[in-house]
Amino acid sequence: MDPTKVEAITKWPRPTFVTEHGKVIAYASRQLKTYEVNYPTHDLELAAIVFALKIWRHYLYG
Repeated sequence: MDPTKVEAITKWPRPTFVTEHGKVIAYASRQLKTYEVNYPTHDLELAAIVFALKIWRHYLYG
């Protein structure tokens, strides 16, 4: 790994808001299924993470 590339990436300015660059980067949503409506909030949050990972899996594999 080239140390100069790592240093350049770590010095990139980080946006503080999603819309700082003018548009939202990614947005995905879905409606809850009838059996999911009664799930506790913790389980729904985990389901949202799994849903996002399924959609963006190909980006994570690199």
